[in-house]
Amino acid sequence: MSYVYIESVHGELWTVGFYKPDGKWVAESDHNSASDAAERVHYLNGGVAEPVNVKAVCESVAQPTATSAPVPQLAISRELSNRLWEKYAGD
Repeated sequence: MSYVYIESVHGELWTVGFYKPDGKWVAESDHNSASDAAERVHYLNGGVAEPVNVKAVCESVAQPTATSAPVPQLAISRELSNRLWEKYAGD
């Protein structure tokens, strides 16, 4: 299943949702602009709101310092942080 958006009121309202296998439309949210609807679709389909530098996030969690460059705030568990560090630390 993938989320999509449709223009539900010409030029005024875009609705995010998905189609069930039987073709029935299931609405998830409404938005005042196509770009807002597209951002929501991107997120619901597994995207992130902003690009995240995974290596920088892992480094900041593993070794924070007073001079560390700011990194995007991302709430992740210590276990996930460790797995990401192991995967990307060699890059």
